[in-house]
Amino acid sequence: ITGCVIHSDTPPAGTFDCSHPLVNRLWLNGVWSQRDNFLSVPTDCPQRDERLGWTGDAQVFSRTASYNMDIAAFFTKWMTDVTDAQTPEGIFPDTAPRLSEGGNFVGLDGLGGAAGWADAGIIIPFMLWRVYDDTRIIDRHFDAMAAWLDYIQRANPDGIRKNELGNNYGDWLCIPSDTTFRTQSPMKTLLATAYWADDAAKLSHMARAVGRSRDAERFEAMFEQVRRAFQKEFLLPDGRLTVNTQTAYLLALAFNLLPEQMRTRAAEHLVENIKQLDWHLSTGFIGISHLNPTLTAAGRDDAAWRLLLNEDYPSWLYPVLHGATTIWERWNGWTAEEGFFNPHMNSFNHYSLGSVGEWLYRCAAGIDLDPHANGFKKFLLKPYPDSRLDYAQAHYRSIHGLIKSRWQRQGDQLTYEVTIPANTAARVYVPGDPGTPIYESGAPAEQVSGIKSLGRDGQFAVFEIPSGAYRFTSVCSLPTKNRE
Repeated sequence: ITGCVIHSDTPPAGTFDCSHPLVNRLWLNGVWSQRDNFLSVPTDCPQRDERLGWTGDAQVFSRTASYNMDIAAFFTKWMTDVTDAQTPEGIFPDTAPRLSEGGNFVGLDGLGGAAGWADAGIIIPFMLWRVYDDTRIIDRHFDAMAAWLDYIQRANPDGIRKNELGNNYGDWLCIPSDTTFRTQSPMKTLLATAYWADDAAKLSHMARAVGRSRDAERFEAMFEQVRRAFQKEFLLPDGRLTVNTQTAYLLALAFNLLPEQMRTRAAEHLVENIKQLDWHLSTGFIGISHLNPTLTAAGRDDAAWRLLLNEDYPSWLYPVLHGATTIWERWNGWTAEEGFFNPHMNSFNHYSLGSVGEWLYRCAAGIDLDPHANGFKKFLLKPYPDSRLDYAQAHYRSIHGLIKSRWQRQGDQLTYEVTIPANTAARVYVPGDPGTPIYESGAPAEQVSGIKSLGRDGQFAVFEIPSGAYRFTSVCSLPTKNRE
């Protein structure tokens, strides 16, 4: 028997590789789940009698997907399915195309308006705009996106999103998991409110990009209203949240919902939660894509690496150690203690939890979007090396050309090689100990023609660099013991 792989024409865009074979397999498992599920629509799984275009799964994985493959045409087409399924009231669907209940498809009535799922109607256009610098997607779907936010505001005038939440899945398959539909909980309300705020912020940015200044101001004001309501409802004076879950802190930090002076303490409480679980994750579908990026942005890349490299349950590498060749739907799809989970809902080919692939490209290897520039015309090269790896590298074919980033270390000597495509520029962050020199091809970096030194940013020496290939060397002492 010969198996033929069939998927939509999404050309390969990126590769990742490092000295840790299990991490390489994890990345490849994500690629395979993407190939298996990107068939006309981004399905949840290719094997059971569901195979629906679940919007939550798609939005969580979309940035990882954009690094792995060129998904511009694929998601542009799918956004037409999403808006086609929007109701006259403005409700975006939980699945697109939207199916009518009946026959073999029962038990998921409504299939619209769920927080983290229906919000894909704004998250996916925002991703396409940021990654591919395509404003046409904004113009095409602006009215639909505005209608969605207006619907949420009509239903929740006080700024807390607790009404009209559809099936209200919450942080689906978190640990411990809550798989009830149409129920309320403080965590589900926090999650929904956070996504409303983030939707408004994203649409404000997109409105400004297409010259809709009044709409930009309107949705920025909506963001601020929801942000104030979020703080009043969920934030305590010591920086803790009234809902003590990893995902609660992740969303509050990732979506800029906290006062600046509270962010450090909130990040400390997030790490405290992880430590209380013996340095293990507990996030579900919604929180998982934010876990390692948010820890890294908060200065705890050590915790992000620790979570990535855990090999016992629950962790990303636990399925890999037990033979996984694609991403599992559940952390406990199979465990040594319990065996297989109930086959009624236990897929072994679901890409959502593989959204850590974004972090592998952005932080482990270091290829990232500039926060103020779209389409990798200007971008960041900022890797976070770890002492347990000898090297990590990624290639990414952006719309402007091939970007390369590779770091390798021998003891405390680090070599960082980068390639910046023609007609682009990058801000390059070279890991190195403070007070030690940075060299490029053997010469002091600040003396090399075209390289502009921007000083230091913590553990990095920072440079503004035009197109070309460069080889930096530095002294980079990495901790060999876990930070508690």
